[in-house]
Amino acid sequence: MIGFPPTNSLVLFTFSRDPMLTMATTLKADLPAPEPLALMAEHLATAAEHNEVVAVIAVVVGGTLEEHRPLVDTLRNALEDRGIELVHTSWVSRVLDGERWQCYLDPQCTDELPDPQASTWAAARAVAGNPMYRDREEMAAQLAPDSPESLARREELLDAHLRHPRHPYTEDDLTTDLDLMTQMLTVAEMSPELPSLNDRQIVRLARALSHSEVRDECMAAALSPTPEAAERLWLVLVRALPAPERAEPATLLAMSAYLRRAGVLAALAIETALDANPAHDMALMLHAALTHPVPPDRLREMLVTSILRNEGIYDEEDTTEEDEDPPWDTVPEPLAPPPPPPEPLNDRTAATLGLITRDRTTANPLTAFLPTWPA
Repeated sequence: MIGFPPTNSLVLFTFSRDPMLTMATTLKADLPAPEPLALMAEHLATAAEHNEVVAVIAVVVGGTLEEHRPLVDTLRNALEDRGIELVHTSWVSRVLDGERWQCYLDPQCTDELPDPQASTWAAARAVAGNPMYRDREEMAAQLAPDSPESLARREELLDAHLRHPRHPYTEDDLTTDLDLMTQMLTVAEMSPELPSLNDRQIVRLARALSHSEVRDECMAAALSPTPEAAERLWLVLVRALPAPERAEPATLLAMSAYLRRAGVLAALAIETALDANPAHDMALMLHAALTHPVPPDRLREMLVTSILRNEGIYDEEDTTEEDEDPPWDTVPEPLAPPPPPPEPLNDRTAATLGLITRDRTTANPLTAFLPTWPA
């Protein structure tokens, strides 16, 4: 479910009604808890409440059964205080073929784990292009930068064409860079393999991402039914660019991964972005969204609203506090033809907005990762 076998962890599988009972966010916390059990339980219960959870299955991995019983009891009380049912709790020393798991309430409720790598879910992940990793470190390794020689070579190009350009950046340059970005996103959609970029393309894409107009267009790609295509391009750029430029594709990768509930990848990408640029506004916002946490669907609505507002087709004054549905999902019968937007939408934005939907059946119900507890 989280992409790798957890160790020394508490994992919560949550369920909400949408309107039928469906699997929702998966929360993971490290053990032993870096804070008192009551605070940890409150933090997890609050996260579940924010995600409109009605039922939880908890799995403790590591230590001994009795060692973590106080945590399970405290968690149950915190969830019950919020009207959330803890349906089942179990313990296992490690997630490995043949290990015996044990229920906390019924001594007769026990069995051996099947091979996690041979499960139906593992097969589904592989088909979707989301491989299983041995551990979190192996997953993080995919974000590791290219060789120092490659980074040094691109650093010189970035100095010449982005940080200290000899000529001013023009509207024609912006159009050209945006066209290249669109072209590379199209290439990424055509193959499950990572796109191959030369140094010139990498530097031009970095230059493009330094402008808010391009970043806004790229952020909209996270709303596509197939966001993994764009993520392949962001992953290549995260590896290929030095700091601080790698913060931009890392943030785009984090946003896209979080919206499709691949939260572990989102957390790793946010860490990468903040390492490259600790003052990056969007990365800081996403870090806060995971820490509090903000439900992915709520973050999706915020992103859509931002895109519509930037395109001049969403007027905040037209909404009231009583409106429960977002403006893009409410289409009243107009008394007169609506005025055109101030500026025409480019093809990519128009296509993206045409795909926006509140139908969540296509969402990837993997995970939203809960980061290390704040001090």
